Amino acid sequence: LAFAKDGSTVEGGHQVEIEMGIKAGAHHDQGEALSEAEQLKKELKSYMITQDINIMPDVEKYFEKASMYKASMPIGKLAYLGFLAGLWIGVSASFATLVAGGIPVDVRNGWPVVPKVLAGFTFPVAVWLISMVGGELVTNNAMIMGIGYMTGRVTIPQVLYNWIVVLVFNIVGIVFYMYCFGDQTEFFHKEPWGSYIAGVATTKMNLSYKLCFIRSIPANFLCCTSAVLGPHGQDLAGRMVGIFFPVMMYITVGYEHAIFNMAFVTMGLWCGADYSTFPDWLGKNFVVLIGNMLGGGVVIGGTMVYLYSWTHHYGRITKPPTDPLLTRMRRGDVTMKSFIVWGS
Repeated sequence: LAFAKDGSTVEGGHQVEIEMGIKAGAHHDQGEALSEAEQLKKELKSYMITQDINIMPDVEKYFEKASMYKASMPIGKLAYLGFLAGLWIGVSASFATLVAGGIPVDVRNGWPVVPKVLAGFTFPVAVWLISMVGGELVTNNAMIMGIGYMTGRVTIPQVLYNWIVVLVFNIVGIVFYMYCFGDQTEFFHKEPWGSYIAGVATTKMNLSYKLCFIRSIPANFLCCTSAVLGPHGQDLAGRMVGIFFPVMMYITVGYEHAIFNMAFVTMGLWCGADYSTFPDWLGKNFVVLIGNMLGGGVVIGGTMVYLYSWTHHYGRITKPPTDPLLTRMRRGDVTMKSFIVWGS
């Protein structure tokens, strides 16, 4: 670790630039001031960590800026991105159905966990495509726009504008894809896929309102957790891993997601599921949507604002720090104007 006279540090391809002011008290001797500066630099060295990931406060600020961008997006672009997200969900629902539903019926009935795990491992492709290629998903925007509102970045009318437009075109995109490239291609009308997707749709449509609501909250806080972990990665592989596991868990367990349900239920109806319960299911899926918005916007969005929006919550810290360096900084013996770390 080498320190230059200007206070800059170069180590392992990272440059750390430190600007600090030191109160010398009654002593103005330059030698003493330099000695204290060197001591402070040694102490700061123990606080330096390698940033292989983006830290959570930066991710929270990223979502604040994203909420402002989404709130000001022209309606044509917002609608298209909502439609595009619907297409990605349709692609992944078809992929998951083909893999999970391709198991022989007797194996599927004897080992029900097998199709669940296979669906869990294949469906996260949708979230990869939405996050990295492009798309607006209303349940993810529950968290992002919620963060924007709670931090004063966007208004209620802007939040509703985003949610309504994206919701409508998510549904349009899903139904369009599942009809044109699911039903009309006749991939899933044959066995064992037909009975599998029809069974999934029937199970979802016959759930009670209570179960729909309870299962919807963890569904979207897991999906939004994947949206939080994705920006942590600084490369494609890191982002894919961060996104994958929460979505995989949600699909494998079998929680309820209002937008993803549209893909499986519509395809199931075209493959033989009972239409008589569909009108009642629309009301149930609206309850699922409410639970999803609470899980994403309140549970994850509220948690991020509470933990990482320090300008609002610093005053809640009542216990003084015990670390010697931080104690000196707190009482004013040492002030650090900036401490910025970035990768080369």
